[in-house]
Amino acid sequence: MASSLPRILTSITLAIGLVVAPLPTLVSQAKDPETKTREISVSRGQTKKVETPKAKVSVVGATWRGNTGVEKAEYRSKDNNGQWSGWKELPVDDADGPDAETGEAGKSLQGTEPLVVPEGTSVEIRTAQKSDLYVAETGIKGNVRPGGAVAGAAPAHAAGGSKIGGFTYTSRKDWGAKGPRKGCPVEKTKVNKAVIIHHTSGSNSYSQSQVPSILRGIQGYHQNGRKWCEIGYNMVVDKWGNIYEARSGGLTDAVIGAHAGGFNTSTFGVAVLGTYSKPVNSSTLNSLKKIVSWQGQLWGYDPSGKVKLTSKGGTSKYKKGTERTLPRVFGHRDVGNTDCPGNGLYSQLPKLRISQPVKPGVPIVSDGIKKYYSKHKDETGPPQSPQRKTGKGVLQNFKNGVVYQSKQGVYFTAYSAPMRKVWSQHGWENGRLGFPKSDRYKFGHGWRQSFEGGAIIEHSRGTYPVWGGIQSNWERSKGAVKYPVSVEKKIGGKKPGSFQHFENGSIHWSKKTGAHYTNGGIRNTWSKHRWEQGRLGYPTSDPFKSGDRVRQNFEGGAIIHSKRGTHPLWGGMKANWERNKATLRNPVSTEKKIGGKKPGAFQHFEHGSVHWSKKTGAHYTSGAIRNTWSKHGWEQGRLGYPKTDPYKSGDEVRQKFQGGTIVYHKKRGTYVAWGR
Repeated sequence: MASSLPRILTSITLAIGLVVAPLPTLVSQAKDPETKTREISVSRGQTKKVETPKAKVSVVGATWRGNTGVEKAEYRSKDNNGQWSGWKELPVDDADGPDAETGEAGKSLQGTEPLVVPEGTSVEIRTAQKSDLYVAETGIKGNVRPGGAVAGAAPAHAAGGSKIGGFTYTSRKDWGAKGPRKGCPVEKTKVNKAVIIHHTSGSNSYSQSQVPSILRGIQGYHQNGRKWCEIGYNMVVDKWGNIYEARSGGLTDAVIGAHAGGFNTSTFGVAVLGTYSKPVNSSTLNSLKKIVSWQGQLWGYDPSGKVKLTSKGGTSKYKKGTERTLPRVFGHRDVGNTDCPGNGLYSQLPKLRISQPVKPGVPIVSDGIKKYYSKHKDETGPPQSPQRKTGKGVLQNFKNGVVYQSKQGVYFTAYSAPMRKVWSQHGWENGRLGFPKSDRYKFGHGWRQSFEGGAIIEHSRGTYPVWGGIQSNWERSKGAVKYPVSVEKKIGGKKPGSFQHFENGSIHWSKKTGAHYTNGGIRNTWSKHRWEQGRLGYPTSDPFKSGDRVRQNFEGGAIIHSKRGTHPLWGGMKANWERNKATLRNPVSTEKKIGGKKPGAFQHFEHGSVHWSKKTGAHYTSGAIRNTWSKHGWEQGRLGYPKTDPYKSGDEVRQKFQGGTIVYHKKRGTYVAWGR
């Protein structure tokens, strides 16, 4: 719709962003696309031209921060003949997005609907605000993976593809999808209850071979522009009726999308690619029927029925807590302020609400799950869905949680358990933790559940995973550091590794040293010397008892804890102490530098001192010889630094210095032999 843009629009907070994702035609054997972002500044009332790459289609959308939306943003495009279209509204999308109570909602930005721009088209965007535009370009390096779609041919599923529910679809791998944003895993709930139908809006003038690229562009806009974890829809259907897996997390799990703000939980979002003010063709409609029928069978409901859904917040139409009775198959406009899925497609929704028998009860397919269920009915509650495959195992939803069966055994995770949420944040059974190896069980004053790749610990200070070398060290420490109070975190820079904090200490890991814990005074002293980034580096041992002291070794030295305090040792000082610790006993100070004309260093011990200089190296002094040296001004006096440790010579003890020798005799006492 052409319109004249008002000079002043509703103000917005911070920036409005423009995301442009250029999408190359798919060819055989592609690698994952990479998204790069460049920033463009736009002054008040300015019209900004955005050149899209030639011979590529693009996905364009505007995003902004803050709660006040843009009333209107407009665009126009120039075709290959140099003709500009009239100004058209870029629709604000205030109905999509994550539910307010999900972790995904925290960083989500408001924005417009994504706009598909044809090949070689220039686009101009205008708004009355002073804005910053963010342009994200999705470029492909290499070719599509083996098994992916081929340029000029039908999508992968037309030649076999993946199958589910009696129909064939193109998998995420085959259209080149990226994984979820880092640190932003998709979330799941226990059951799906309805299907929401959408259209993506934008141009219908796309070729079949361009569809995978358009999907990558929409995913790029959702992830980089809107800051969602993933593409918002669960599935997408193109105008030929080809079906595409969209959001990650598994098609047989109740994955929470970002397609209908407030009503993503327990619904399956299906979008038809394009704008549908007119009805879709029979091929597309039949594909939608197959998806709806499959969802009904999978989750045990009749698509012709109705369901009560409660808004989770994040929608402009129904506030959080509002209950709505809706058809099992409904349009986005039924729960959001939008015309989606277009008048034509919306008019066809009754054709998707086909009554089908719902099998009474839910069969227990797996012998292993059946056996588990017979023993734990009170804990699991009744089954809620059929058994289905996931990774290298199977799962089944029950009223109170999910039972998983794999080579590790058959185990239960409760919906109410905090550790299930932590498990979801790390990719469920397909993430680093893998399948459960135990049920949740009492563990000291907390709870524990073991997994293929680690464990999750729940206690009064939180719920955290442990895995890898850090877990192994924690298991060996037998309670020395108690329970985890953080997740494992990576250490970058010149000394890469990782660490995890616990109630009574920390565990640090590096490739060279492995994992070792630190606690108490030793940990405090190490922290004062810049942890692993300092001179000591990573620990190479756990703390251990050695006589009347506790010692811990590090890459660059050691830390000694005794009744006289906790002090580090390194370099020449440490080497000399190692040879003479029976005499010197424990350190009582940290190494200190000596400046002036005779630079060096020293460190005091219970029964002496060690002094070092570049010329003489490190040597200890003790007893009467040390007292005599101190009376002559230590290293700053005529004697200078020691050149040897004390040594026996007949019935005397001698020690050589730069300026002479100090001699000790039991009867004659101590004297200095200068120059000798």
